[in-house]
Order: sequence, then C-alpha cells, then structure tokens
Amino acid sequence: MNNDEKEKNTLATRLIAALQAKGIKPSPTVVSQGFNEFSGNAVTPHTARNWLLGKAFPQHDKLVALSNWLEVSPSELRYGHEVGKQMMFKSSSGEFEITQADRKMIERYLKLPIGKQELIRDVVETYSRNY
Repeated sequence: MNNDEKEKNTLATRLIAALQAKGIKPSPTVVSQGFNEFSGNAVTPHTARNWLLGKAFPQHDKLVALSNWLEVSPSELRYGHEVGKQMMFKSSSGEFEITQADRKMIERYLKLPIGKQELIRDVVETYSRNY
C-alpha cells in the first residue's frame, strides 16, 4: 500500500469516527443525504462510499463542509490532530485532548450570562460525580 492509499484509509477512519461521535450512521446513503442537507452541496452515495472506504479524498470544499457538519476542523479530519493548534487539558485525572467541538461548546458557554454558566456547572458536576 502506497502513502496515498494509507492517507485515504486514515482519513476514512477519522471520518467514520467523527460521524459516530455525532451519532450519524456511517453509511453512504446517510452520509450523502446529511451532507447535502447541511452543506447545500451535492454528493452522491457513491462519492460518500468512496470517502468511507478510503478510495477517494473529498475535494477541499467538500472537506471543509464535512468538517463544519461534523464539528471538527478540516485539518483534524484530513491529517489527524490540528497541526500547531492541538489543545491539551491536564488535570489530576489525566490528560485530555480538547476537540474542535469542545472548543465551540466552551465558546458558547462563555457567552452565556453568569447565572446560566452556574447552572451548566451544576449540571456537569451532578452528572460527573460517578466518573
């Protein structure tokens, strides 16, 4: 297997993981329908199948639309960790990568009024007690 084939396969693996993280079934029909609805661009199930099987790279505009739909950066989807922009959070319980989706959620949280931020912290505290 040459480098191009390996890169296509690893992109397919990252794409499937990103789909599953969003609760989207990684099937060609589901991916093409969801992508088309979200982006306004049209891809066929055959094109989505090729992405999922690692037979083809999405064109750049499609990669950007995919990353927006799946809430990951284009760089993370294409290359893995975002080059030079990977964020890690270290705590007493370990080290955690902060994804693009996490960063967007934190930005939204910080825009909330203080009272709503306190409510969110209480909810997270309650749900995380057993973890």
